[in-house]
Amino acid sequence: MKITVIGGGNMGAAFAVSFLQGGMLRPDQLTIVEPFEEKHAALKETLGCPVISTLNDDAAISDIVILAVKPQVYKEVCAELSSKLQPNQIVSSIMAGVSLAALESALDGHKKLVRAMPNLPAQIGKGMTVFLCSPSIAEEEARYLRDLFAASGKALEVEDEKLIHASTAVSGSGPGFVLYIIEAFLEAASEIGFSKQEARMLVSQTFLGAQELWDSRAKEASELRTQVTSPGGTTAAGIESFEQNKLKAKIVKGVRAAFERSLELSS
Repeated sequence: MKITVIGGGNMGAAFAVSFLQGGMLRPDQLTIVEPFEEKHAALKETLGCPVISTLNDDAAISDIVILAVKPQVYKEVCAELSSKLQPNQIVSSIMAGVSLAALESALDGHKKLVRAMPNLPAQIGKGMTVFLCSPSIAEEEARYLRDLFAASGKALEVEDEKLIHASTAVSGSGPGFVLYIIEAFLEAASEIGFSKQEARMLVSQTFLGAQELWDSRAKEASELRTQVTSPGGTTAAGIESFEQNKLKAKIVKGVRAAFERSLELSS
């Protein structure tokens, strides 16, 4: 299996690292196409695989081509790629907002397509990638793609393209939302007396512990929350304030706003 990643930016490089470190590929099975030559040395040092400036015929005959470029330039990239593709090659896009139909059109009717939505924690092997396969992708190929994407964390295959937009809001934008909440916890910890370093330790371990506790128990998050919410206690006071300020409803509204924006940006 040979893979070409077009685009050596944050997500393209993160996927490439995960393929190699996860044992899915050897360096000689992977090629990175990165037009900015000033990035080549760092990519070669990190990955140990070929890094080229333009898509050549050897790179184009890879079994899988992953488009990790900015959506603004995908038509230009697809125009160059389409003339080199063979019908059996898989093209996977991790570009936000570019539908399978738009990708097929830009690739002159190429059928074996995948649309994936990863997130930033893929850079540390803790990512979440949701992907959708076109009808031309065989079941065996879909299983390989699931394993490939899971090398950077976890992967979920969906059958409705609307769920790619939903995943953009939940897992794609989600790390930004969680970090926004972490910012608030850090600010609160500082206001009530902790140093910056102490606040970081407390908040980091609190979020990590809560998440791992949830993962380790076959219980709903709400059920676990009630276990630390004694009537009339400190947690209850905080939750009451959150409820009075409709915090949960506002978070739900924010995620929905991200979902609706993803739909608006779709081409």
